[in-house]
This record gives sequence, structure tokens and C-alpha cells, in this order.
Amino acid sequence: MKKEDKKNMWEDIITKTDIADEYIVQNNKQSYSKKIKNINFKNCIFINAFLSQTKWKNVKFYHCDFHGCDLGRSVFIQCEFVTCCFFECYFNESEFTKNINFENCKVIRCCLENSKFIIKKASDIYIDKCCCTKDLHINVDDQNINTLPIYNDFEEFYVTDMYKGGQANLYIVKPKYPTPSYSLNKTYAIRLIRNIDKMSLSSLESERKILQKIKSPYVAQLIEMKRIENYNRFYIVMEYALGSTLRVLLKRGYDFNNNQKRRIFIQSLKALRDLSYFNIIHRDINPNNIIIQQLEEEDRIILKLIDFGFSKILEAPKTNVTQLFFTPPGYLPPEVFFEESNYSIFSDQYSLAITLYEMWTGKHPFISENEPCTLDNYKKKIKIADIDFNNIEESYANVLKKCLSIDPEKRYKNINEALKELL
Repeated sequence: MKKEDKKNMWEDIITKTDIADEYIVQNNKQSYSKKIKNINFKNCIFINAFLSQTKWKNVKFYHCDFHGCDLGRSVFIQCEFVTCCFFECYFNESEFTKNINFENCKVIRCCLENSKFIIKKASDIYIDKCCCTKDLHINVDDQNINTLPIYNDFEEFYVTDMYKGGQANLYIVKPKYPTPSYSLNKTYAIRLIRNIDKMSLSSLESERKILQKIKSPYVAQLIEMKRIENYNRFYIVMEYALGSTLRVLLKRGYDFNNNQKRRIFIQSLKALRDLSYFNIIHRDINPNNIIIQQLEEEDRIILKLIDFGFSKILEAPKTNVTQLFFTPPGYLPPEVFFEESNYSIFSDQYSLAITLYEMWTGKHPFISENEPCTLDNYKKKIKIADIDFNNIEESYANVLKKCLSIDPEKRYKNINEALKELL
């Protein structure tokens, strides 16, 4: 195709159509049109494209990849980015304003200096090895950290509205100066929680006590928790666990190799072992609450268990606690909804086993992809004999079988027993 043909095709796309599907923009030297609006880009690839100083309005990108593109000094208004990847792109001095949505996107090795992001909604965003400065401003509409006293202590460069119920924002920050609690060369996560009521306050206090008690390399560590006076808000500063949740990886269809599966399996058991040392039950183990770090370097994979909002310290190892449902349907231990049974120190084994089965096979042991994962449907499906373990290494399958016992007393009395079978 002649260069002129490529130019005309690009001009036709951005001026004469509202849907661009499976289109490739490559090595164009000029953006030609400085205003692009009302277009849906689907499954498109932009390679080394010069798209700077452009005004994008009401443009939606679905499953698009940007490699080596120059998007600097551009303005994005009312745009959506869904399952997009930006690799080695330039966003210098760009502005993302007015109802911007980011969902399930990756931003890797990009330059974001002196840019401004005002985002309406952000979820499941992965940012890694990007060049940022303190002049980068990112916030979610008016729920931003800039107006609060803690902003003076940190340099903010990323925020996502990823927590349940929209009651918290997660800010990824670096301290502006060293303190006994903070190191200049480390990154931290601030969970900023708004609209605190008595129940939320009680839950936060319980979570603080639990996180302060746990000392484990497989649990994201608590740095501090404080109330912001006169703002009815709390903030929790945690060790930042850079990586993707297991749920995100499963949604993307990530194909774990056997070494990765073994390391994740064993580290998750060690996390459960470390909780049991302190008589703590998590009560919400599922793929959303497991972060996998350094996945591509399989010998250095690190697993982090997160979100201890529903956790409980047992007075004694065999103590049972309330029968309220905390774990999502599909990961609930059966004793929770059977009569006269509650959460116990053995309950997390069951939830973790379902999670690990899903990691190993890519599917849920009971619920098929097209079935609704309701509590009633889940109850009907819980039958150990119906689970297919053929594609799981025998020793690991044996551990899963025992953890998935309907009777909690038939599970491991001590999770070290399971580790001995695998190490």
C-alpha cells in the first residue's frame, strides 16, 4: 500500500466513520487531524504512531494496543479505555479530563511527566516502570487526596477506585522525605476511606489489630492507620504489593506454567500457615485477594495475601465464630451454611483450595463458566467426587482433596502437614 493510501485511510477513519475495528496505525509521521471525536476503536493496534497535540473527545478504545506512540500534549475528554495496553508511549504534558474511564488496562515503561489525569472511574490498572515526576497529578474526580493534610507527606502518582462499594480510593505514593516509618526508596499504598460510620470504624480497628499482629512475607504489611480529624476519613498506609491479582490474571486467560503453579501453591499455603500461628482466619480468600508479583521471573514470584477487613482473631485454635457470610459464593466453606457450623481455623483451607484449583486449571471446580455462581447453585455442586483432578500433579491434587473435605475436621490439623507433602 502506498504512503498516500495509508494517509487517506487514516483520514477516512477519523473523519468519516464511527467504528474502527481491527485497524492498524503504523509509523504515521503526522496526526493530520487535530480533532478526533465520536469514534469507537475496537481491537486496533497503534505502532510508533504520531498522535500528539490532538484533542480526543468521546472516543472509546476497546482491546487496543499502543506501542511506542507519541500522545504528548494531547487532551482526552469523555474517553474510555477498556482492556488496553500502553507500552513505551509518551504522554508528556497530556490532559485526561471530564469523565475519563480506565478499566483493566496496562501502562508499562511510559513517560507520564507533567501530565494531568482526572478520572471518573478506574479499576484493575497495572502501572510499571513508568517515568513520573511530582508534577504528575492523578485523582478520581473530587475524591482526591490533594485537599487532605496527608498530601503534604507524599508524592502521588497513581490512584484507582478499586475497593468494595466505592468507599475507598487506593493511592500509590512515595514519601517526600524519610521518617522512621518510611523510606525514600520505597513505594507505599494509601487506602483512603471516606464516610466512616460506627460499624466501619469497628471493622477498621479490628483490621488494624490483625495486620499489626501478622508478621509474614506473604502478607502486605501495615505501616500505619490514622484518622484525619475534621474530615470523617481514615487512611491506611500499607506496603505496596506491585503486581496483578489472581482474578485479573485468570480473566486475561494467563497460562501459568508448572513452575509458576507450584510456587504460587506453596507460597499461598505458607501464608495460611503464618495466619494460623496467630490464630487468625481470613474469611475472604478468593482470587481477588491474592496478588502475584514478578510473575515473569518465575524463580522470584512473590505472593501477597491482602484485604483483612473480614478477618478475625480466634481466642483459641478450635474456636468457632459467627455464621455470617463473608466469603463470596463459590469460595464459601460448606460448614458456614450447614446447620450448627461456623467459620473455624480450618475454613480458610477450603476457600484457598478452590482458589488454587482455579489457578491450576483455569476453571472453578464446581461452577461452569456459563452457570450463575449463586449460593443455592453452589450448595448443589459441592461434591468432592465430581471434581476432576486429572490435570493437576498428584501430590498437589492430594493436598487439594484434603483441604476440600466437606467435614472441616478431616482437613489438615496443621497446614505444615500439607507443606511437608510438597517440599
